[in-house]
Amino acid sequence: MRRKKTRTQQVRERDRAILEVIPDMFFVFANDGTILDYKPARDQEPLLPLSDFIGKHVGEILPPDISDKTSQSIEQALLTGKEQVFQYDLPLEGKVRHYEARMIPFGEKEVLAIVRDISRFNQTEKNLQESESRYRRLFENNPLPMYIYDVQTLQILEANAAFENRYGYSRSEIKKISIKDIRPDEEIDRLLPHIRDLDPEMVYTGVWKHMKKDGTVIDVDITSTDFPYQGTRARLVLCSDITEKLRVEEELTESENRYRRLFEDNPMPMLIFEPETLRFLAVNEAAEIHYGWTRHEFLNMTIRDIRPPEDVQAAVKYIQEMDQGLDKVGVRRHRKKDGSVIHVDITSHSLTYRGKSAWLALCQDVTERIDTMEAIRKSEERYRLLADNVTDVIWILDLDFHYKYVTPSVTRLRGYEPDELIGSSLMDLLSEESRKKVREEYGRELQAEKIGGVDPNRSVTLELEQLCKDGSTVWTEVRVKFLRDPQGVAQGLVGVTRDISQKKKAEAEINASLKEKEILLKEVHHRVKNNLQIISGLLNLQAQHITDPGAKEVYKESQNRVITMGLIHEELYQSKDLAQVDFAAYIQNLSSNLFASYGKEHGNVDLVLDAEHVDMIVDTAIPCGLIVNELISNSLKHAFPMEKAGEVRVNFHSTGGGVYQLSVADSGVGLPAGFDFSRTKSLGLQLVTVMTELLGGTIELNQDCGTKFTITFKEYREAGTELH
Repeated sequence: MRRKKTRTQQVRERDRAILEVIPDMFFVFANDGTILDYKPARDQEPLLPLSDFIGKHVGEILPPDISDKTSQSIEQALLTGKEQVFQYDLPLEGKVRHYEARMIPFGEKEVLAIVRDISRFNQTEKNLQESESRYRRLFENNPLPMYIYDVQTLQILEANAAFENRYGYSRSEIKKISIKDIRPDEEIDRLLPHIRDLDPEMVYTGVWKHMKKDGTVIDVDITSTDFPYQGTRARLVLCSDITEKLRVEEELTESENRYRRLFEDNPMPMLIFEPETLRFLAVNEAAEIHYGWTRHEFLNMTIRDIRPPEDVQAAVKYIQEMDQGLDKVGVRRHRKKDGSVIHVDITSHSLTYRGKSAWLALCQDVTERIDTMEAIRKSEERYRLLADNVTDVIWILDLDFHYKYVTPSVTRLRGYEPDELIGSSLMDLLSEESRKKVREEYGRELQAEKIGGVDPNRSVTLELEQLCKDGSTVWTEVRVKFLRDPQGVAQGLVGVTRDISQKKKAEAEINASLKEKEILLKEVHHRVKNNLQIISGLLNLQAQHITDPGAKEVYKESQNRVITMGLIHEELYQSKDLAQVDFAAYIQNLSSNLFASYGKEHGNVDLVLDAEHVDMIVDTAIPCGLIVNELISNSLKHAFPMEKAGEVRVNFHSTGGGVYQLSVADSGVGLPAGFDFSRTKSLGLQLVTVMTELLGGTIELNQDCGTKFTITFKEYREAGTELH
């Protein structure tokens, strides 16, 4: 017989059905903690069979601390009528499980405990907390500035310490500014459309300009992404300041451009090659021009191709042993495309070229310099050979007369070794007279240097008495000139000294011999003069015994001619020059003697003499003297009869070019009409004609006023009589 269920049973069955739907584990506790009902969680195996729970007190199945907390929650739930929640850990099967118990009043004396295993949720929350902590540390401690801004308002919501330090804003100031406040004005117009177009799912990068609090504009590389922030659509921005990087890159680019220009435009050949293969990687235009190969040809060649075959092995070995950095290789031989070999001074440096280890070689063609140096070396060898063996002494002095260089031949001349003279003064090694001569000449040369306008290559020759090492002296001929720098400024003296001791000795002997000959000639002239005076005296004695006036006159004329020649020898005897006489003085003496001879020196006939002082050689003076003698005698005998007054005028002058003009004129009665002196039988005029012809001269006769003879002639030298 079936019994009808009570209302209480119906309600309990209904509640049981509802509880069965709950996926979590539940217990129904009496107010004293006795377990009235139990259901395990849907996805878990029962911890114990149902019979092990029903009717037992909570303290019998749970650890004391958990059972106490459960009893307290039951009591509180029934007392307050409100849900009580607590969590606890329960070790099961070697693991600690985390549970959440919700104690809900279930009638007046019962409490429903819904128990949920929250181990998984706790781990997730823990992981979330740890992630949040890591994010916070990453955000706060990141060395790069980071900030979060509201996508709608552009207000900065948060920023890290690096942002504060880099941009200069405090944390409180940051929350009062928007991203527009950290952008230059010219960037804002570009910024706003960019933000509107941002895809929330995308990460954006790019380079922007930011402005710091102090107004400084910097370049930043930005990475941004959408970031949920306290329920607001926000964006997280990471800022890397690349201002310095861009500056360095710009400088690097400029440096690269400069290098490229330096490489391409360098007037000297430049080659880049790979040390392992020796293959050329690049060459400049100068290399193409200088070596003759095109750039394309170079890039298919190696170092071996530009070295003479005999140099290749040594070149390869040297390259293999080169250290990194700068290397002053030195002068090497290179071969051009046409086969000619040149000398190049190489400086190389290691570098990285297009990711490869390489060497850059700068090649300066020094072939001409090497050839010049070789020519100089050979010239110096020849000069050294000459300087070491020449008998003359070559030397260089500074402007204070100190020796800077002297050839070894000085040892033969003066006994000094060259090293003994270097630094010593020339002035200390001269006689007193020679020192005086050098000072005077040097003073004149320095004055000429100051005035200017003189030949810079001029030289001076002096005869100097120099001291030898053994205390003796030697006469030398010194030819010296200024040693000048490229600007023509005198820097020293260079000269050649020649031993003239034998020359001086020969000159002394010649001078002594000349002195002896001079004395001898004077004696000859003196004796000739005396002999002519004896002849003149004999003629005078002979004339005294002659009564015939005509014959007596002939004797007198002969006597005057002898006196005329004697006067020449008297002049020479008294002259310092035995080859020449002062013709003006000679005419003066001759004329005075003639006037005295004819007794007219104090009479009515005057002598007017106008003669230029000319030193005339004997060969010319004697014929001229005879001409003067004949013409004056002729005037005194015939021009002034019956003691008529008048004058005899004698003129003698040089007309230049070795030509002379002699005239003898008188103011007497003149010659007969139609007189031809060239046909006369007069011995005197015949003698005048002969002497004029001897001198190679001409005679002119002028009878306009008295008589005037003019003879024009050149100096005459009899063959074999020239003395100098």
